[in-house]
Amino acid sequence: MINKEIEKYKCDRGLLSSETEVKSLMSQKKLSGYYDTIKPLLRWGIHVRLVDVDDEDSLPVGTSKLGGRPDLPLNIEWPLSGFDQPMEFIGQFNLEEVHQADVAGQMPTKGVVFLFLSFDYANEDAWSPKTFKVIYVDSVRDLVRRDFPDDVENWQQPIKMEFVDYLSLPTFEWYELEKMGMNQEERDAYNEISSTQGQMIMLGHILTIQAPMKYECEEQRLYKEMGDAFPDRYEDREPLYTQLNDWIPFFYYNESCIDEMGDYPDIGFCIRKQDLKKGDFSQMCCVMQYD
Repeated sequence: MINKEIEKYKCDRGLLSSETEVKSLMSQKKLSGYYDTIKPLLRWGIHVRLVDVDDEDSLPVGTSKLGGRPDLPLNIEWPLSGFDQPMEFIGQFNLEEVHQADVAGQMPTKGVVFLFLSFDYANEDAWSPKTFKVIYVDSVRDLVRRDFPDDVENWQQPIKMEFVDYLSLPTFEWYELEKMGMNQEERDAYNEISSTQGQMIMLGHILTIQAPMKYECEEQRLYKEMGDAFPDRYEDREPLYTQLNDWIPFFYYNESCIDEMGDYPDIGFCIRKQDLKKGDFSQMCCVMQYD
């Protein structure tokens, strides 16, 4: 997108581009007294813009897209769930394209990340490695557009993704806003300007419908590391949450962005900041939350 088109797109969706804009918006919402608290927590995020595609073959191999057929190297097998059924292809992210909107330089500048998920097996064992699969290849050179496995229909028509930078406001639970001193009207106003509901984003703050996803990411990490020694009681687990502030969303979305008539969970593919920076996607977590 050219600069003027980007500016209009951001303006139409209330996407902020600077601390000055954040301060001005908070002033308009009569929240100026909280700006100094919010400012250190601002984070550069990436808003995902969806562009309809008439013909998938018109997309170059390796282009960022949701759905359609994955452009995987031939030596990589289609991931199977714990039911030995093909996982659904969520999408692929060309990091060279994403990099154009990665203002803070939080991720690698090349390669492609592929996300797969089994919604069926998630109901069986949401934390199992057989529920989702992340594949990262560091070059587009050997990518081939793959057909779907036998007996599998195309789950979702391809939608091209484009990436727009924005300055993301931190999101809070209602009691955290109350602790800041916000009354009900102020809490409603702040949630309105910080909400990510109905959006697809990367890297920024997200507004979850249950507890913040970083808590479940820590539980998944500890479960992988501790196995049967993983504490049953929350009181025993909580002191072990030593990496809460390391987790950020690599990709967060809800299918309602595509199908407004559906009832879908919020899904976050989350990663630790230090892992993302060095291109290590092996410890990514997938968190699904239902309203």
